[in-house]
Amino acid sequence: MLGLVERTRLPRTRARLIRVLGGLRVRLAVRPLVRLLEDRSERDAHLKRTCIAALAAVGDAAGVRAIVEALGSEDVYVREAASVFLSGLAGNDFGFDPRGTREENAPAVEKHRAWWSNRFGVEWPR
Repeated sequence: MLGLVERTRLPRTRARLIRVLGGLRVRLAVRPLVRLLEDRSERDAHLKRTCIAALAAVGDAAGVRAIVEALGSEDVYVREAASVFLSGLAGNDFGFDPRGTREENAPAVEKHRAWWSNRFGVEWPR
């Protein structure tokens, strides 16, 4: 199924496959989903939001870290999805505003990173 997600170019099919992987909590899907989320050439915000949902469902440290990184996305809809899912995981949005600037959101992003470090018991990679 992972190969199918990477090979298919049909957005709806890819989104459905990603939702299934998240629903099944497939840890092997984390790395390809993180790559897709971080791919700057991929402009489909809906697909990236679907990746965020799947990564949140899996709950793996690397996947959740990618969601925290997505708070800095250029796309407001991707930032919003990252904020919503992280709020659900952390129980707090730490004051993050998806429509705010990087500078305005810097303290909230640092709080998300601290939460991640505490949750997974490792220091935030720099």
